[in-house]
Amino acid sequence: TGSWAVLCVRGIGEGLRTQRGYIGVVVLSARQDDYPRALEGSGTILAGDRLLSVDDQDLRGASSLRFHDLATRSARAHGFARVRAERAGVPFDVELPLTPRDGWWLAFIFQVACIATGVVLLLRVPAWRFARLNLFTLWAWASSMAVMTFSDGTRGTLFEVTVSRGFFAFAYGTSVWMMQGFSASARPVPKVQRALAVAATLAVVWGTAMHSVVPLSARQHRLTVLNSVAVLAVMLLALSRAHRRSNGLERRQIRWVILGFYVSFLGGMVARLLVDYSIWTPARYVYAVTALGIPAGMLVSVIGYRWLDIDRLISAAASYTIVGLALLGAALAGVPRLATAAAPIVGVDRAAAQWLLSMAFVAAAIPVHRWLSQRIDRRMFAERHRCTLGFERLLDELGRIGSVGEMVRRTGERVDALLLPESIVVYGREGAAFAPLFVRGRDAPGSLESDSMLVRALERRGRPLSLDAAELDAFDRAALETLGVSLIVPTRGRDGIAGIACLGRKRSGDIYTPEEIAQLTAVSNRCSEILLRLAERPAPSEAGEPAPVFRRDGESWTIAAFGKQIRLRDMRGLHYLATLLREPGREFHSSDLSGAEAGAGPAPWVEDPELSVVVGLGDAGEALDAQARTAYRERLRVLEGEQADAEHCRDLARLERVSAEREALLAELEGVVRGRRRLSPQAERARISVTKALKTAVEKIAERHPELGAHLSATIRRGNRCAYIPDPQSHIEWET
Repeated sequence: TGSWAVLCVRGIGEGLRTQRGYIGVVVLSARQDDYPRALEGSGTILAGDRLLSVDDQDLRGASSLRFHDLATRSARAHGFARVRAERAGVPFDVELPLTPRDGWWLAFIFQVACIATGVVLLLRVPAWRFARLNLFTLWAWASSMAVMTFSDGTRGTLFEVTVSRGFFAFAYGTSVWMMQGFSASARPVPKVQRALAVAATLAVVWGTAMHSVVPLSARQHRLTVLNSVAVLAVMLLALSRAHRRSNGLERRQIRWVILGFYVSFLGGMVARLLVDYSIWTPARYVYAVTALGIPAGMLVSVIGYRWLDIDRLISAAASYTIVGLALLGAALAGVPRLATAAAPIVGVDRAAAQWLLSMAFVAAAIPVHRWLSQRIDRRMFAERHRCTLGFERLLDELGRIGSVGEMVRRTGERVDALLLPESIVVYGREGAAFAPLFVRGRDAPGSLESDSMLVRALERRGRPLSLDAAELDAFDRAALETLGVSLIVPTRGRDGIAGIACLGRKRSGDIYTPEEIAQLTAVSNRCSEILLRLAERPAPSEAGEPAPVFRRDGESWTIAAFGKQIRLRDMRGLHYLATLLREPGREFHSSDLSGAEAGAGPAPWVEDPELSVVVGLGDAGEALDAQARTAYRERLRVLEGEQADAEHCRDLARLERVSAEREALLAELEGVVRGRRRLSPQAERARISVTKALKTAVEKIAERHPELGAHLSATIRRGNRCAYIPDPQSHIEWET
């Protein structure tokens, strides 16, 4: 930092004294027995003129760097450089003054940003592998600009060009080295690829030598341009390799670096375009401001990647770039011509017509940007777009749910499928504690006391708590760590917190973005509305309605609930339903249900001394091994998305097919959630028979009584162990 400060003070001193001026001639190095020639002239010097001497110092065989060293020193000392030139064999003398650089001080903003970024990262994250190398790299960028405000070829003294371009080459090489192994997942980097960093350094040195020392032909000049493009391509390849090998969180960090370089590169392109139209001052401001994207992207990628959603920023940046370049091109080329042609027709002067056309283009760009950004977002970040649509569908579905059990199941399954957390647990209030109502990806957790540290933190904050949030105090962080989760989303009821959703870290390793947290908050608010609506609904006794009935009358069944009565023919599934409704919350083994008498409970256990154990009957094999269960759950997540899409598109045939496959998978999984015991053939047959009978019975009820059918679908658990699990707050007691 001290060495940069010395160079910075020298540069500011030169700027105040000479406005960091330069000799406005581009010179080609001379061959051994010839003199250097002007490639681009300035004032009295024209392209092709031979440059014979500077202050009587002969230039035979001199390089471009030699000419600029002598001329720049002379002009700074005397106000101009005395140059003897020759045109068409006729020598003449000229005095070349320094061409001042407007806004020369803008480069020092970039330098301060680079040094500050390097120091902050070194102090804040000293454990980062590249903390020191990053400081050296940013120091090299800043020092290069301090010595020579703009790295514009050889327009400076020997000291300035040598030191500035040397720092420049070092910065490029170390940048490529850093980009290759930016994330832990991208390391180790093969030695062959590490050679690219050395190649980038040598390429910059070669380009400087070609411009400064070697006689340059038109073909060689094109090669130097390609060389500059190749160096930028190497940096992009290094970042691409690291991005491809990284996990979700590391990719998010790398995208911040890419965005920073993109903003800087785009600013350079716009500045070049403005210079081509002789708009000098705005070009310098554009270049100076957009160059800050490099240190800003590096800073945010390491310590601030949680602030904003980088994917949304990239989509917006791409859209604004396309629309902005189109507007800029129209403003510079099309609008003046259209204004000239339209002014006489409209009856206004040319300036007014040009202003009106410019405003029309800007107004048209707004809807174009919205349309374009959506398509870019869908193409570049399809997974995030799918997640956004999934949450929109979930919010729409929640508005049609009529029971707490169905709400918990639907919300838990859909959030699990959309965000793919390592685990998810949904708690519901039961008296003085919160009991787990939905669990995926972890062992059955215990209950949470309502006066626990975590619940008090949620009550105080009233919004989701993230373990990665920087604003969390020690109290809240300790509360989160008690459950070992990454994000907790509360749901409020009429009397405070009514539900808590605990999400583990994402399987991809990525963070929960602000957009995803906002979507979860919206789902929580919709669930709160459902809870309040259900709480305001009077109980059957309070509304003067009779208790619900599920009773067999001879060869038919009388079923009455929610203000409607139906009658169904006798079937096995109705007997099973009556048994489950008679004892809410109790689990019945499928074998007990299938062996029960019609209308009666499960058969009691009777000890028989004549019974004996017979070996060799076999079994149905292990219910499901770990690999099969994982495959089933992955397939269920895919089916969730297909089911939501089919419901959204109202594709009934596809919905029926997906629902049937989903029911079959759930039946397989539910039979083994309690352990890894092996099922006998009789137990397996009972499970399949009872599951099908219950499913058929609920479907028959739903045909005649949709509201009751929806209630039973959400509260009847089928499989190896069956149960009727209604909402604890509903207080429904069936008459059977």
